Amino acid sequence: PVIKEFCDSSMRCCTISDTTNGVPGMALAVAELDSKATGSTTELRRLLVVDDQKGITKIVRAIAGDLGYEVMEINDAALAAEAFAAFKPDTLVLDIIMPETDGLDVLNEVLVIDPSVKVVLISGYGDTFLRLGRSVSDFHGNSTARVLRKPFRADELRALLMEI
Repeated sequence: PVIKEFCDSSMRCCTISDTTNGVPGMALAVAELDSKATGSTTELRRLLVVDDQKGITKIVRAIAGDLGYEVMEINDAALAAEAFAAFKPDTLVLDIIMPETDGLDVLNEVLVIDPSVKVVLISGYGDTFLRLGRSVSDFHGNSTARVLRKPFRADELRALLMEI
């Protein structure tokens, strides 16, 4: 049975199920687009946005989409690392403070999967949390982490995404 399904702007879908070939456990299946079938020779930049506030993920999707990113939104941080592994984004926009699963834990998991991912950390709870996030990123040898305080302006996010 399917537990959760995510689709990005290109209708690439990730489905989290509770079985793998009949064996209980979490499995993440990704329906990949065939680049030969679409005739596409250029690779899209991919961005995963993780925030418990749907309004924030929608704003990030709109801004990043305008910049040519293929975007996937996740509003449940507990599913973020699995979605990251399946979607394989080159950029991550991540809220640091979320209920249940901490954004710092998500960042740590994601950087184990891909230490070269470009990271934009967002938080409305002050600079201390953003500095902690940058420290986690630095620990993994990733010096690309940028920070953005909530509430942020669209032009601030746009500038950061164009910079990284």
